[in-house]
Amino acid sequence: MHTALQAFADAVVKEQDSGNKAVLSRLLYLFGMFWIEKDMGDFVEDGYLNQAQAADVRAEVVALINELRPDAVSLVDSWDFSDFVLKSALGRFDGDVYPALMNDAQESALNQQDPVVGWREHGSVLESGEATAAAGDDLTSWFGAQELKVDKARL
Repeated sequence: MHTALQAFADAVVKEQDSGNKAVLSRLLYLFGMFWIEKDMGDFVEDGYLNQAQAADVRAEVVALINELRPDAVSLVDSWDFSDFVLKSALGRFDGDVYPALMNDAQESALNQQDPVVGWREHGSVLESGEATAAAGDDLTSWFGAQELKVDKARL
């Protein structure tokens, strides 16, 4: 990890643009803190960090994430991945997030049957009100009271 951090730090030092350098410096710091946090137990166990310092590392990771949030889209865009490759409706180049989310949901394999698999067996009971009527609005007791059917062939 030291080699990766050192190479990253060397590249940040060489960056000429002050705006890029500031963002990359925060990203470098987050990268280092993330790996310290990930292996926190080893750092504490070996005496490199005490409990208070470990808490400070966790707090710093959260603070750095919040600082980098405004630059997150630009950082991802800098890799020049297309929307198709990212497969994310949230990071769309055109910013048309909500229609894209709806479209993705409609095209999902989970939504190709109407009603979805299992609705006739389970959802219709909820829809009819049978469950709440039988349980007196206590769904947990109604579901718990149903007979358990075990397929012994599968055991």
